Amino acid sequence: MASAKLDSAYGKTHPGWQRYVDKNVEYTIFKEDDTFRAMQVIALGKETVSTPLFKKLLMEFGGIKRFQLQSSVDKGDYLMERGVAKGGLSLTIYRKKNDFKVKGLVLYFQ
Repeated sequence: MASAKLDSAYGKTHPGWQRYVDKNVEYTIFKEDDTFRAMQVIALGKETVSTPLFKKLLMEFGGIKRFQLQSSVDKGDYLMERGVAKGGLSLTIYRKKNDFKVKGLVLYFQ
């Protein structure tokens, strides 16, 4: 997120949320008190979330390297995968069906 710029107007209409955008990815982060509770990452346009970025997000937001996949469901052109990890972290991953590349993900603490 180092190159992403804060969209200061977003938080005014979405209490608790912050939105950051760079040329390839949009990040929205939910903070409750002083604790980060959720992060949504969406690749913009034809871009995808790279494997190194995916791994970095898991480590920096969730403090994890691995997760357990619990379910997978077809959603139009996407495959929606749900999983869990240590520390109460849950995640939802949206993959393009044609190449299985990650288009978006949501990380959140239960």
